[in-house]
Parts: sequence; C-alpha cells; structure tokens
Amino acid sequence: MMSNKIISPSKEIKFSVDHMSGGEKGFIFRNMLIQQLITNNLFDPNSPHTIEISVSTFKKYLSTSISKVSSRTNISLEVNVKTYNKIKKFDMKNFRKNEGQCYLFNRNYSNNQIYLITDASADLSNINAENDIHLINSLNATDKIIDDLLLNTNRNCLIIE
Repeated sequence: MMSNKIISPSKEIKFSVDHMSGGEKGFIFRNMLIQQLITNNLFDPNSPHTIEISVSTFKKYLSTSISKVSSRTNISLEVNVKTYNKIKKFDMKNFRKNEGQCYLFNRNYSNNQIYLITDASADLSNINAENDIHLINSLNATDKIIDDLLLNTNRNCLIIE
C-alpha cells in the first residue's frame, strides 16, 4: 500500500506551532495541522521556526428560491498563517539581547462549503453537517499550508518585529 506522505529533504526546516486563536474550531485546526506536519516530517516542537495561526469561521444563510422554501448555509473557514524565526537582536539603547521575529511568509487561506438546511425537527443533522464541514474545510486548508511550506524556499526576513 502506498502512502501519501511527502518526504522532505534533510535540508528542509522543521516548524513548531506557537500561537493559535479561534477557540474550539481553532484548537481542532491546530491539531490537524500538527498531524499533517508530523506526517510530512516538518514538525519539531522545539524548533525556532514557528507557525502562528489564526482561525475564523463564518456562517451565512442563503435563500435559493423566491418562495424561500429551500434554504442553505454557507460555512467558511479563514486561516491566517505566519511563519517566522525567533531571532536574538541586540538592543543598543538598553545594552541587552531581545527576542524578535523574522517573518518568512504571511498567507491567508479560505475554504467554504454549502449545505441544505433541514427543518427544526432534524436540527441534529444541521449540527452534524456543520461539524463535518468544518473538518473538511480544515483538512483542505492544512493541505494547502503543507504544500506552501514544502514549496517555500524563502529564507529571508520579510518583516522584523
């Protein structure tokens, strides 16, 4: 049986996952991303090369007919990913070392799915659909992030904070 694992060359950097926002959905996304990083040999919890993620979910109700008989919900997942190196820099004013961040890239990812809303007696189906869609959106976003990490050859700072 063949594996979908992508082998990264030994010269590739590995990442830790630092700050995360987005509540419960963000927590689930973070765990999925870490699993994908491990699978692709890109994860090291002690690495100075860090991924910072921010997750937002949005729900928008859509009416697809004039009589509003058939309603749908569009669920969107938006993820901002920053990768940076933690660097030490010397503060000449206070004569001490400070930690800074050298950003390698800052990208936004978005996925959305639409589902047909069932009537109130089947509300559990709506909740299950929303949860399943979040998982699908998260998996799609993590795949895109992993592809970008594997293909990104930029090792120069974009912004130093």
